[in-house]
Amino acid sequence: MVQERKTIAQFMLTKSRYLRYYTKEVVMKPIIFFCVAFCIIASPAFSELDTQDLDKIRLIVKEEISKSKTELKSEITKVETELKSEIAKSEKRMNRVI
Repeated sequence: MVQERKTIAQFMLTKSRYLRYYTKEVVMKPIIFFCVAFCIIASPAFSELDTQDLDKIRLIVKEEISKSKTELKSEITKVETELKSEIAKSEKRMNRVI
């Protein structure tokens, strides 16, 4: 019985050593690796923009806004002319009826 207890204690000790090794080697190393990799990849995002970069961004935004404004204006005029023609047609029909 004493021999059994020693073997059980040895087994439990071996098992706890294995679990510590497994946790350290298999679980913690990939977690640390991915954390370091994320920090390295994300570090350029923390750099500051200088005035030249901001001016370039403003210029690009202004160009895109002017393009969309012209497209919207042309679409609005197209819709206005179509509406005016439809109103004129409906007024002619109303005048014929009356």
